[in-house]
Amino acid sequence: MPHSLKECTLLTIEGIENFVSYLNISCLQIGNKRNQTQHMERKQKSLTETPEEKGKQLIARHEYEK
Repeated sequence: MPHSLKECTLLTIEGIENFVSYLNISCLQIGNKRNQTQHMERKQKSLTETPEEKGKQLIARHEYEK
């Protein structure tokens, strides 16, 4: 039994497994939030580009892939 609210004691393997699962899920949620932010930033950037800039990028990408 924990001594206070600030302390937590894992008494069983199941408790440790639950704790690890919780951490994994938390990390995935944080990662998803970051990916969504990066996706929105890329989307906004692509909306502000002119057709000439997009054409130059396509040519540069094509040359790079050769």
